[in-house]
Amino acid sequence: DMSASPDSLNFDIDSESETEEQESWLLYFDYAGTLQDLLDDIDRLCERCHSDEILKEVCVPIDFPLLAESQPMLAQLFITDFAGCIDAIASLLCSATTASIGRSPLPGQLLVLPRIFQFPGAAAGVASAKQMRTRLGRLSCLDCQIVCVDETALCDRAIRFECRDPQCPVALVRKNDDCNENNDADAKDDDDDDDDDDDDDDDHSKDASGGCSSLMLQRRPGYALATAISMPESTSGAPSVPCPACGSVMSEIAAGRVQSPRLLAIALPNQPASSGIRRPIRCVAIGNRLIRQLALGRRCRLIGLPVADAVGQGCHFEIVDCEPVLSELMDGPDVRPLHIQDDLSGSRYGAALHAAFYLCADASPPGSWMTVKLAILMQLLAAVGDDQYNCVDEAERLRPVSLCIMSPGDYNSVHCLLQSLTAALGDACVVHRSGVPVAAALAAKLPWWGPAAQAAEAGTLALAGPGNLAVFPYLAGMRTPDLHSLAWAMEAGMAAAPNPPVVRSGPPLLCGILGLLERAACGRRVAPEADGCYGNDQADVDDQLSSMGLKRELLGVRPELRSLLSRFRLYIECEEPDHEAAAAHRLTIACGEGEELRAKSSEVVAQVLSQRHRPCQLDDAAAETLQRHFMAGRRVFEAKRLSFGLDSMATLTALAAGHARLNCRSTVLTEDVVLAAYLLEVSAYCLLGSSHFSISYLGHLQQLDARVAEEFDACLNSFQEAVKAFMDKDLPVVEE
Repeated sequence: DMSASPDSLNFDIDSESETEEQESWLLYFDYAGTLQDLLDDIDRLCERCHSDEILKEVCVPIDFPLLAESQPMLAQLFITDFAGCIDAIASLLCSATTASIGRSPLPGQLLVLPRIFQFPGAAAGVASAKQMRTRLGRLSCLDCQIVCVDETALCDRAIRFECRDPQCPVALVRKNDDCNENNDADAKDDDDDDDDDDDDDDDHSKDASGGCSSLMLQRRPGYALATAISMPESTSGAPSVPCPACGSVMSEIAAGRVQSPRLLAIALPNQPASSGIRRPIRCVAIGNRLIRQLALGRRCRLIGLPVADAVGQGCHFEIVDCEPVLSELMDGPDVRPLHIQDDLSGSRYGAALHAAFYLCADASPPGSWMTVKLAILMQLLAAVGDDQYNCVDEAERLRPVSLCIMSPGDYNSVHCLLQSLTAALGDACVVHRSGVPVAAALAAKLPWWGPAAQAAEAGTLALAGPGNLAVFPYLAGMRTPDLHSLAWAMEAGMAAAPNPPVVRSGPPLLCGILGLLERAACGRRVAPEADGCYGNDQADVDDQLSSMGLKRELLGVRPELRSLLSRFRLYIECEEPDHEAAAAHRLTIACGEGEELRAKSSEVVAQVLSQRHRPCQLDDAAAETLQRHFMAGRRVFEAKRLSFGLDSMATLTALAAGHARLNCRSTVLTEDVVLAAYLLEVSAYCLLGSSHFSISYLGHLQQLDARVAEEFDACLNSFQEAVKAFMDKDLPVVEE
């Protein structure tokens, strides 16, 4: 009973578990300082603590995220004899914003978030260890602020869920939505209400607005706690909540309405995977906070999101409802890739990862968050599908793989990736959310998908139709060890296409993978004359595009894309929602040559955008402006500076793209070439910006080894020579 004295902290997970004399506790907290500050604080604490002989062994930081110095720190500590060292950690928590405490039942086993509490920390002005120690004695519910003393005192009302499978380790307890009615109740009141949970729920089974939405865990004997997850909504009288461990329908024992659940914990068997137990595990996350930890590079046992609408068996990786967090992450200066770990087995976890990947397209327009989702999917693919990651045995390769596309409007945005994945993974089972093979769904939705449907029946999914983006790895040297398999998949997928389309709207990107992501983020443009599948009637083309939820116009710089581009330290000043203005601003950011050049650049871009699908006539002044852009871009290129204006390199690459891709020797700028300029400029920056070539959101790219660095230098030299040769040519004026 913690309410009596904060000096004796006795956290019991459940009444049936016996505690040993010395328990290990896992402490999570957000730390306001840097990593070095935290390490220094821990050293000082351990020196002062009377339990230092224990803390030196156990109270050490584990799996710190790789964050920039300016980022807040998330740390984990194993702490033994929690009550004994409370004075020491209290001072450390003074600078923490939130924290959660749990107990590791057995040595070496990880217990993650059986419950989450709020430590006001520095934000609430807690400045002394004494104050924090007092706060630690009364841990409050994160949602309703009622002090909770243990898992059996779940505020004043509770709803209990329990899996119907007697072999399943999960027992779940959810707080009622009305639990914030007694916000002023103290810990003793909550403890007294413990036995009344089931009896009093009938009084609160009506519609409840707001309130505490947390869920707590009760662990059955013999099972270790593993992770925390989020649960789909459930309504009283409709016991349809799936068990997160075994998939069985869970029974809702106590009456009551469950709305907007937020936190839940699950239990997994103690037996390691090496014992032969291969229970499929559906794993989900606890919401944005855990997603943030995952995306920041923390090693996690299980990742993913809600278990509803799951297909197949095994772990399900899904990215959904995390846009704000991902947006925040993409704005960070040192975003690290998401890592997949196989800690449950201690070695390889291939059978359990024999799973379905979820690429959730939500209900958003094509391209809005496709960039982030494709990037994360690529990371997952690379992490579990490549031998060098040591995740799966050769015999346990991911077959079949279920790639779930949620929104029909996003088919066109991702089917190139679909065929690439199938080319890489062999007999892939690509299914729709409803269980219908995606090829059949596409054939019904998109008339030109027929060849792909036939190919899917034969076990492969091929690229077909002019609306597809043909992603070519133009420079083989661009492949890195981390992305080699994906680049190969794209190349092999294109070669395997029954009728490789002539995609005139596809720019000659330096990096096909980057092009795919950026292309998806910017939307799709289709050349109606590409291979005749649409016919020559522009109205038919627009109708087809409309049926896919696509638009012909240039989407401009969406907020999501602007956030993504901040990874390249590109200065985007456009805030206007107007697409044309956005594109004009994007292509005319000054490169230090004065307002006159900037104004003239705007005129040039305006000409391009005002004549969308026709050649653009450039007068002598415009051609002279472009020549100046050429020279500015050339100087930047040769100097290999880290920062430069978008317009110079964009114009340079636009002309290069127009010359190489459209195979014309004249200065013809179309919408597609303008887009090509933008994408090529970003790609060129990746080459110029750093020898590290760190596009961390694309995969596990941190530093290039010497061999790959040499390849990049060779690519850069070749590109510079091509640019020089093109720049030496005259720029004729094209008659409309």
